[in-house]
Amino acid sequence: MDMFWLRKKAASTTEYGLFVGLIALGLLTTLTSTGDQIGSVFDRVFQSLSEIGDTEELPPTLPDQPESCNNNNVSTATAATLNSWSGYSRTPTDWCNETALNLSYDDMITYLPPEVGQLSNLTQINFYQNNITSVPKEIGYLDKVFLFNIYENALTSLPPEIGLMSELLVLRVTNNQLSSLPKSIAQLPKLYNIEAQYNQITALPEEFGTISQLRELHLNNNRLTQLPASLVNLSNLEVLDISNNPDLVLTAEQCAFGQTLDTFTHTGVACP
Repeated sequence: MDMFWLRKKAASTTEYGLFVGLIALGLLTTLTSTGDQIGSVFDRVFQSLSEIGDTEELPPTLPDQPESCNNNNVSTATAATLNSWSGYSRTPTDWCNETALNLSYDDMITYLPPEVGQLSNLTQINFYQNNITSVPKEIGYLDKVFLFNIYENALTSLPPEIGLMSELLVLRVTNNQLSSLPKSIAQLPKLYNIEAQYNQITALPEEFGTISQLRELHLNNNRLTQLPASLVNLSNLEVLDISNNPDLVLTAEQCAFGQTLDTFTHTGVACP
């Protein structure tokens, strides 16, 4: 077997090591040494590895929170970080007791610090009309939040850990730069409203059809090319807006499903 050929074909040292490991385990002993046969199996193996690598964990996990509000305080260092970030002047107890975090209409805010995840009593987050580019994974610690407003920012992605916000009812990410939504959103048991219009979303995960409590789904003015087949399984959906997605192609089943809803808006998107 030409090991130089294998090393050259591998996209990375890790891939090469994995493939050699398979050989060492005797998993390829039935192969002959012809390059075509080896190459074919090599391609199949790394296609599978690639698929595994692209699989988003459902649901995601986070380590135990290093600090919490169990003692009615966050640390002095955490309070100082949050004060510097927000422009507020609050004590550790004040931050711990905060239930609604409102920092909107301020273009100076460009990020969320991981320390926000320590505010375990939060139930509402309003960060709309800022210039925030990312959300930290620690947002997943906030399992009491039912309202997450972060529209009109500069987000390009949402972390999978958003799927741990088990009390979330309303997710508003309108007018950002999102190209996708994480699969883990499908794990939110109470989510009933998604507002994701005016982004750059090209497709939705197939898992979206399992958001059992979803009532409203706003996806107008994106770059959708298709909807997941599972969308027709949203038995509680009442409002669907997919207008102004010029490349979107609907199936007959999806159009028939849309016609059963209270509001089905598809301006610029034809039904077959």
